Amino acid sequence: MSTRTITGRLAADPVVQKAGRTDITKFTVMENTGRYRAGEWVPDDAATPHHIEAKFELGAAAAALHKGDLVIVVGYERTNTWTKDGAAQYKRVIEADQIGTSITNGRAGTRSAAQEAPDAASDAVEWEVAPVGQAANPDAPSSGFVGYGDDIAALLEEARLDLAEALAGGDELAIKKAMRAVVDLEKAEENRMLP
Repeated sequence: MSTRTITGRLAADPVVQKAGRTDITKFTVMENTGRYRAGEWVPDDAATPHHIEAKFELGAAAAALHKGDLVIVVGYERTNTWTKDGAAQYKRVIEADQIGTSITNGRAGTRSAAQEAPDAASDAVEWEVAPVGQAANPDAPSSGFVGYGDDIAALLEEARLDLAEALAGGDELAIKKAMRAVVDLEKAEENRMLP
């Protein structure tokens, strides 16, 4: 399987299907593709459809998306095959590993406890920010992320801000690079948490 990163808009609301005990959220993302010719971007005549499947917690979160939402998806591409009327049928599917929504949607995204219940604002989590390479909390455990200081939390926060800026700007290459940085840093942070 090969890793793919795509950006685009949902063609329809996601559909949740059961596969044994597992819920699988399925949806199609339409990506505006094109290529550079003589130094100028030339868009393709039609958007490229990508069939996405998300499982477990990611699938449950993806089920809240809506038609038209701008998303970025990172996952592994595979081919589904089946027979219909004696002829082989094929469909490329991306098994989502990460799904991000654009903050410019106005609909998609996450809500904090303070937004859900204004009187719970006093219980909201306070985030600490520190310069890159320095721990926001000096007592925090080391990440072990070699070459980037003792705490990757600041790097991850910076990468998320870069992703938000890229999504707001709409530059697909910048979005893909920023998403890759966020995914890599999240995996590094996750690995730090393992026993």
